[in-house]
Amino acid sequence: MNWFTTKKVEGSDTLSEKLIEIRTANKIDLDVLADETKITKKYLVYLEEGRLEKMPAEIYVKGFLKKIADFYGVDVKDFLRLYKKEECIRQNIDKSKYPPFNLNHSPTFIITPRTITVLALGIILISFLVFFGYQVSAIFKGPELLIYSPSDELVVDFTPVLVEGSINDPDSVVYINGEAIGLKDGKIAEEISLTPGSNIIKISAVNRFKKRTEITRTVILKVADKKASEADLIYQNE
Repeated sequence: MNWFTTKKVEGSDTLSEKLIEIRTANKIDLDVLADETKITKKYLVYLEEGRLEKMPAEIYVKGFLKKIADFYGVDVKDFLRLYKKEECIRQNIDKSKYPPFNLNHSPTFIITPRTITVLALGIILISFLVFFGYQVSAIFKGPELLIYSPSDELVVDFTPVLVEGSINDPDSVVYINGEAIGLKDGKIAEEISLTPGSNIIKISAVNRFKKRTEITRTVILKVADKKASEADLIYQNE
């Protein structure tokens, strides 16, 4: 539903400022915006607060921005340009937390044959302890399973959704809703079809010691208009 005539949004330097400016100018409450765009309110809050690290995968964020732009009757390109700019800055800031190793730094100790021998023995001992500890740990606990997307309680209007994640033990068997899936280098990438309403996605992993780790995600599929939903799905895949 488009409440407004098409117009260009100007005067803001950041995506969050632009979103707040246009919503305030049109006197729209966040609850109303969430209801009209079918976007979970917390994601609208994260966008207006500039907390991009809290947002789901980029494909979902672009879909959210398109829905917001369509609702206000503005060009989504302005939103996407600012989003890409700020996401790039955020990623560069994250990388700056780990400065490169300074190869020109002078060594604080002298390397001798004895030092090399001690270091080699130390590395062998540490490797053995790490391996032994890993094996013992695997006996008593399940594999480490990480799911990057979808986020829990995600609201979408398209299907299927992509389940992405990784597992620290590539020999483990991974199941999604009870069906085993294939892995590539310990990476999980599986499309899951949704039905209208609430969908429970259970991702579990079982290692060779029969220890299980399970993660559950709830994804809500809301389809208000079939034609609109198909158009959004085509946009998301572009």
